[in-house]
Amino acid sequence: MTRITKYFRLRYAAFSVFALAILGASYSAFSREDGIIGRTRKGPEPGCTCHGNNPTPGVNIQWIGPDTVVAGQSANFSIVVSGGPLVRAGTNIAVRNGSLAVTDNSLQLISGELTHTGPKPPSGGNVTFTFRYTAPNNPGTDTIFANANSVDFTGGNNNDNWNFASNRRVVVKLATGVVQNSTTALDFALSQNFPNPFNPETSIKFSVTGNNMTTLKITDITGRVVAELVNEVLPAGIYTAKWNAAGFPSGVYFYSLTSGDKRDIKKLTLLK
Repeated sequence: MTRITKYFRLRYAAFSVFALAILGASYSAFSREDGIIGRTRKGPEPGCTCHGNNPTPGVNIQWIGPDTVVAGQSANFSIVVSGGPLVRAGTNIAVRNGSLAVTDNSLQLISGELTHTGPKPPSGGNVTFTFRYTAPNNPGTDTIFANANSVDFTGGNNNDNWNFASNRRVVVKLATGVVQNSTTALDFALSQNFPNPFNPETSIKFSVTGNNMTTLKITDITGRVVAELVNEVLPAGIYTAKWNAAGFPSGVYFYSLTSGDKRDIKKLTLLK
C-alpha cells in the first residue's frame, strides 16, 4: 500500500467514527472504512461528505449502457466523470433490484455496491468506470444509482468536488419475441402452445383480423400477470410469440389473447 493510499484509508476511517459520534447510527453508511466514497441516492440521507457537504453541479457524470436488458441477463455499463479538479476521481454505484459485478481492477464490490479501489487518473480528459449489471429474473423496471468525486489529489479536501449521477432507469424485459408468419388471417384464433409441458421456452401461435390493439399476457394461477408478450396494434395476420420462462418456478400458467373486443385464454405448464 502506497503512503498516499494509506493516508486516504486512514482519513476516511477516522471520518466514519466522527460521523457516527456526531450524527448517530442512521448515518452509519456515509463512509466505510474499506471504501472511499459515500452513499448514492439509493439510501436515505445520501451524500459524499468526505469531499464536502453539498454536490457540485460542475462535476458531470454520464451513463453509457443499454436502456433495456433481458431478465436474468447481464450487460456492461460505464459512468464517465468530467469537470471539477479531476486530477483523480472515484465513484460509488448501487442498484435497486439487480446485481453488480466488477469487470476490471479499478472497482471493488462491497456489500453489493461498487466503489473504486483507489483514486483513478483521467484519460482523454475523463475518468471512466466500467462494470457489469445483471437484471433481476422478473420483468419491470430497475434503477442504477451512482455518484462520483473529482479531486485535486493534494491530500486535503478543500478543493474536492462531487456530484450525483442521474438515476439510470433500466427496462427489464423477458426474452420473448413475436414473429408475423402470414398477412392473411381468416379469424381471431389462439392455438395451444407448443411444446406443452415445456422448459424453459414455448411458442404460442395466434391470429388477428384487423388493426386492433392486441395483448398477449401470461398469468399465474392467482391471476397475477407475470409476462406480457404482446402489447401493440397488430395488422391482420398469423403470428408466433415465444415465452422463455427461465427464472420462473414450475407450475400451471395461463395465457390470454385480447384483440379489439375478442378474447381467448388457454392453459400451459412449465415443468422443470
